[in-house]
Formats: sequence, structure tokens, C-alpha cells
Amino acid sequence: MAETGHHPALLPLLVFAGVIALVAALKLIPTLLRDTTPTSGTPVRRELIADAVLGVRPGQRICQGDVPLGADGSLALLYVRRVDAPGSELRATATAPGYRAAGQVRLAPRSKRVHRPEVAVPLAPPTRATTGRFCVENDGPGAFELIGSADPRALTRTTAQLDGVPLQAAFSLRLLDAHRRSLLARAPQLADRAAALSAFGPWLYWVLVPLLALGLPLLVGAALWLTLRQPDPPSRAEDAA
Repeated sequence: MAETGHHPALLPLLVFAGVIALVAALKLIPTLLRDTTPTSGTPVRRELIADAVLGVRPGQRICQGDVPLGADGSLALLYVRRVDAPGSELRATATAPGYRAAGQVRLAPRSKRVHRPEVAVPLAPPTRATTGRFCVENDGPGAFELIGSADPRALTRTTAQLDGVPLQAAFSLRLLDAHRRSLLARAPQLADRAAALSAFGPWLYWVLVPLLALGLPLLVGAALWLTLRQPDPPSRAEDAA
């Protein structure tokens, strides 16, 4: 007598769920909990294919306008390739309507062979996100060079002016949070930033994230479960019987 079909064991489905849980535990959770230095903004990102070197002599001032200044940006990250004299001082100033902050660092001598030396200048952030002007002054005694970009894609927002003279380049600038935090601790902030690009507000992202994180594995598991529930086709021997 031929069988009408049977349901396979749940072992493949359990193995699939176990693999998903193991990958999440080993990869996703440590990434979410690891403390990093958050980037508040990147007004001019460093282009890899069109580097520009902007020399700043003692007493000169180089500025960039229309720079987004976040309320959590407490460090200005610049790239200084060459410093001619020991003890040279770099002064950074950020200004906007109702806001002004300045910071100063002393530079160690560096040669042209140094590719990406990073210099972090502490700055008091504004009380709210705004757009302003960012300037770098050379207080001497030696000249230094800022690494930037002349790539047109990097100049769509702003370009540099050296003592008021426009340049066809911009110096690279990143704004960092002074405090190290995990991605999980920054979730509300990331949702608020994403909401700025949406007409629906931050609630949409708080709904979509759980759906993507939980709903996608559940849908794949449900599809696998439905596939396994289909009865095997009868064999020729069963047909003959």
C-alpha cells in the first residue's frame, strides 16, 4: 500500500536557526558593543586619487565655508604632512551664528614622506547642529602642509581660501566625538540623523530595524519550513505496489 507522504524531520530547520544565532552572537553582538570613536561629520573627505597639498606659511590663514558642525563634534581631525620647524603651532577656529570655538596644538617636525599624519584639535561643539566656517591658522615659527583634495567630487560643497584667495582644492576635515561609544549606545543618535533625511520622522526607523533584524531570518526559516513540509514524490516501487 502506497504512503500518502511524510513530513521530514525538523533537524535542517533547527540547524539553520542555530547557524543564524551563532553568526549573530560571534559577529554582530561584539560589533554592536565595541567602543569606537564616532564620526560627527566629514565636511571634506580625503580622496585617494586626487590628493592636494596646501602649504600654510607662518601668519597665514586658510578657511573653508559651509561646513556642517554637529553638536557632538568635539575633535577636528586634520592631516598635516610636513612641518618645517619644531614647535610650530596650528590654531583651528570654527564659527557660526552665535557660536565660536578655537583650539590649538603644537606640531612635531615631520617630513614629506609621512603619508597621513593625523592631528586632532579639541573644539567645544555648538549647542545644536549648524553650518559655519572652519579656519586653520599658522602661528609659526615654521610652515606646514595640509593634505586635502582637488577632486571635483570633494569640492561640491566647499573650497578653501588662503588669506582670502580662493583655491581649487580643500583640506581634508573630519569632526569626531571626544567620547568613545558603541554602536548600540549610539542607536538613538543614528536614528535621529537618518530621520533628518526622511519625511516620516525617526519612528519609521525604529519600526524598520526590528523588522529587518528579526523578520528576515524568520521569513527565510518559514520558507525553508514550508519547503520541508512538502511530501516526497512516490517512488516507482510504491507505484507498482
